[in-house]
Amino acid sequence: MAEPEEAVPSGFPPRTAAATWLGRSCGCLVVVVVLLVAWLGWSVYRWDHPTPPDVKSFARSAATRAADRAATATANRQISGFREAAWWATYLGTSTVDACSSQSGASSFGARPRWAPVTCRRTTAAYLAFDGDVGQRLGRLDAVTRKLGWAAPPYGRQDPSGALVAALADLRRPPDGAGPSEVKEAAARPADVFVDYTLPAGRDTSNGLQLQVGVAQNPGVPGNTDATYVDPSKKPRSTASDYRSVYFTWQPLSAKSVTARAYRTHAYTLAVTVTSTYATELPKPHHTAPHPTAYYSPCYSGGPSCP
Repeated sequence: MAEPEEAVPSGFPPRTAAATWLGRSCGCLVVVVVLLVAWLGWSVYRWDHPTPPDVKSFARSAATRAADRAATATANRQISGFREAAWWATYLGTSTVDACSSQSGASSFGARPRWAPVTCRRTTAAYLAFDGDVGQRLGRLDAVTRKLGWAAPPYGRQDPSGALVAALADLRRPPDGAGPSEVKEAAARPADVFVDYTLPAGRDTSNGLQLQVGVAQNPGVPGNTDATYVDPSKKPRSTASDYRSVYFTWQPLSAKSVTARAYRTHAYTLAVTVTSTYATELPKPHHTAPHPTAYYSPCYSGGPSCP
């Protein structure tokens, strides 16, 4: 019968129960630390990246779509009214952008970013070109805005009903004590004026519908709205880390290119821009579906049929 082999010494002392417990405890501690760091990292990330609003659901709701249709009809009527009244101007084209969006941002350095309420806005800009006496043309445009029911803020000492004429007069007003050369220079300044209009008090207190009329002389670009600076070749992405959007219409024109072509045969260009903020997200209780507030007054058309 073979004799049992002798155990070969390993060179290490035998593992005690205390050592085994300590090793297991250290392993558990490492796991806890890793989980804690992961939780802290996720908390910091969520603090800096709050949950975005559901722009798609808000934009595609029945109430928002109805408000958009009403805003579209109003913008089309207003643009048509200007084109009919300004029969002496050559139509160049219309730029239209319609979207619902929300953007995240911090109010100050170190503050937590917050998502802005979802806002739906339609911007329609019609471009025209004309010649003749610019002062007379501005006077006619002032008459058109009055006829369609728009109101301009008081401009200096001038009657707000003649806001465009007043803006040109202010642009070409020489400084006090100006000499003959300065007076001549001021009178020759290229026309480059725009006026923002709103609905009269009582017609729509939400201020969701706005108009801007801008006139420029070669080589200027008329107006000062989103439509003035939009780049048709760069449609914003629908999703980004700090931006969410849904586009219903993306048919912008390059204001610079359109007016540059017009100056080949005309002295002045005109931009008539109607901007309608037709729906916005209201503060809501947690887990409540979003409901839009239509800023459009369905009656408003600039005609006598509206109260």
